Amino acid sequence: MAEDLEAIPVLMGQHLQIMGVLQRRLDQVRRLKELWAIGNMAGLTSILNMPQDHAAFCDLARVIMQQHHEGALSLDACQTLLPILVDLLSSKYEDFVTVSLQFTQVLLEKFGDLIADTRRSCSGMLERQMDLAREERLEKCNACYEQFKEMRDRKSTRLN
Repeated sequence: MAEDLEAIPVLMGQHLQIMGVLQRRLDQVRRLKELWAIGNMAGLTSILNMPQDHAAFCDLARVIMQQHHEGALSLDACQTLLPILVDLLSSKYEDFVTVSLQFTQVLLEKFGDLIADTRRSCSGMLERQMDLAREERLEKCNACYEQFKEMRDRKSTRLN
């Protein structure tokens, strides 16, 4: 009985800590939902800047995949989300790694052809033939291509 009474303060301290973690995650999910609603993918990185934020990102990625909201993703979103996904590959939580690989597959299916076609069509063009919109798209495609390559390299390193 005395041991039970001594355990109560310890449990209360843990309860408060867990409540704090859950409140932070709820706040993050709400902010992510707001950014998603207005289409501000670039704002995601300002919210997801620490390893403990990976859970909130995984929640967002799962919702996008489960509710088939991939159509709302743009090349800008792909460029913004890929570094987060690369970072998730080194997570100690297998679930985060799995979500990262699944969501990367979604992005690859949606943007892989666009990235490859853009890089291919721009490779033979002279710089003076390029226009600003095409240059910007090529820069985004090159950045995404490099992130996909890094994902592939990390994945194969992880498997070996």
